[in-house]
Amino acid sequence: MLQICFNAILLEYNPLTSNLARSLFSLAAFYFLYYVIIPFVISIINEIKARPYREIVNKNRHEQDERDQKYKQALQANVAPVLYLRPFAIDGAKVITHEKRLNMLETSVKGTTFGKNLEPIKTSSIEFNFEQSLCEMAEVIGPFVAIGKPTWEDLNFGAYRLYCTNEVWQKTAFELMQSAAMILVRVKGELSNGFNWELTRISELFLYKTVFIFEVSTQCECDSIRSVFKALELNFEI
Repeated sequence: MLQICFNAILLEYNPLTSNLARSLFSLAAFYFLYYVIIPFVISIINEIKARPYREIVNKNRHEQDERDQKYKQALQANVAPVLYLRPFAIDGAKVITHEKRLNMLETSVKGTTFGKNLEPIKTSSIEFNFEQSLCEMAEVIGPFVAIGKPTWEDLNFGAYRLYCTNEVWQKTAFELMQSAAMILVRVKGELSNGFNWELTRISELFLYKTVFIFEVSTQCECDSIRSVFKALELNFEI
């Protein structure tokens, strides 16, 4: 009798045990797929997509190193430079990153959602760098030189940068203005106090060898720049 009862219990609970095992196996399989396999595949895809970007950056860095060495030697030989002045805020080749979320992989199994926080597919590129174009034109006249911001970490491609402390940067800038064959002033965005100081020196002494490049995108920005230049008695049509 006991044997019959035991067998009946097994028959009743075996389907439950089997269903539980299948559920646990399914969850384990989805965990392995979404937390191991898919993230690994995404990391490989992102690595492949990042290679062209890194190659471009490394190529530009190599060319900049060669350019810096050439301009440094020219300055040491007392070749008159082309001085590049601009607000520091517009420095650097801007990196553009596009992200593609993988929402189509999101799924729900037994009340558990998988694929909600997957790493996106990323594509990075470098925006066109106007400073490099200026450099190519200016180096026909002399080494393209600028004062750099020591704490700046953006990708700076173009001018050979001289770094100096806050105590001596104005002295260095003035000496470069004096020795420059030409001064290129790029006006864009918010004009800092340091940049305004440079504009004042130019308006007083070096206007005859200065070329201004205006990049204005809004009326508000145009009005702000116009007021600064009007105060310096530089009445350009902007």
